[in-house]
Amino acid sequence: MVGGDEQAFEKAKPVFVLMGKNILRQGGPGAGQHCKMANQIAVAASMLAWVEALAYAGKPGSIRRASWRASAAVRPGAGR
Repeated sequence: MVGGDEQAFEKAKPVFVLMGKNILRQGGPGAGQHCKMANQIAVAASMLAWVEALAYAGKPGSIRRASWRASAAVRPGAGR
């Protein structure tokens, strides 16, 4: 996620390629930061949802054991 004018992006691209595989110019200056922030908001929302779900599953009379089994089943494919 990179922002900046196209000429500067193309000049710096060989350095970016050394740091990662998916090099995407998002737009002008600051666009990469905005894209990264949107990504972080989505990640934070997902983390909060898991915390709430696990807290709920841990309540007395809940489904804690089944919740952990379901979580373990999802984990290997998460984020792929």
